[in-house]
Amino acid sequence: LLALTLALLPTAALADDAAETVTWIEISNLDYFTKLDKPYFIEPDGNYKLMNDIALGDVLCIGYGGAGATVTLDLNGHTLTATHQYAHTLSINQNSSLTLVDSVGGGSVVSPNGTAVKVYTNAGFTLASGEISGGVVVGGGNLSNNATTAFTMKGGSITGGLTADGKTTINLNDGTVDGIWLENNSTLYANGGTVTGSCTIYGTVLQQDNTEGTVFEGTVTGTLGGEEITGIGTKNSPYELTTAAELKAFRNLVNSATAQSRTNSACAVLMNDIDLENEPWSP
Repeated sequence: LLALTLALLPTAALADDAAETVTWIEISNLDYFTKLDKPYFIEPDGNYKLMNDIALGDVLCIGYGGAGATVTLDLNGHTLTATHQYAHTLSINQNSSLTLVDSVGGGSVVSPNGTAVKVYTNAGFTLASGEISGGVVVGGGNLSNNATTAFTMKGGSITGGLTADGKTTINLNDGTVDGIWLENNSTLYANGGTVTGSCTIYGTVLQQDNTEGTVFEGTVTGTLGGEEITGIGTKNSPYELTTAAELKAFRNLVNSATAQSRTNSACAVLMNDIDLENEPWSP
């Protein structure tokens, strides 16, 4: 009966379950970028694959103006290098998104002189695999109340640091980064991966449920309730409480529905004896 039922299914119904074939636009040399309608601006949505190492003569931009573009770039084992005098190699412009992958391994985006990847306001960047040398800066340009700028790291590595500048969201799920600078109004979801270098945290750090958490191997310094403090409140980097002011700031964080969701954890370790000097305590 099962065989008969399958035989009666339309062919199109079976085909719908098959994986879609991805069409890749192959980029063999610098001429591809220089001969675009708008040189060095990738604006049609699509999947692009490097076929050789390419040294750029200008910043390679994803999206033109405010129109935006959705792009996947496969390094395919090759290197995209900046040789120009500008500050970055890849620029992800407003309303655009870039997913960077390296299907072969050994591919990289390199900036000898500055930032390798710059993500502007209302743009998104996902690093699935590959290496970035020169750092990533997320956030920039004109901010508005509804601005959303996001970076998700699912794998690969970053050397040169990760900077969240402005109103941004960082999802660190896997991979390795050698340092993080998190500005005010930015949020880091420290769900996985490893940070090997030092971190300075002025924004909010959360860890979503059912995640292993990010391992912080270097020094981590943050702020809690306006207090300079060591640690960022995750299991792998708890707040280190040394004073009554820090303890009260931690209490306020736990008690605040806006600062800490019930679905997230807040971890701390007591480093000193603390005397509240008979001050009333709100648990």
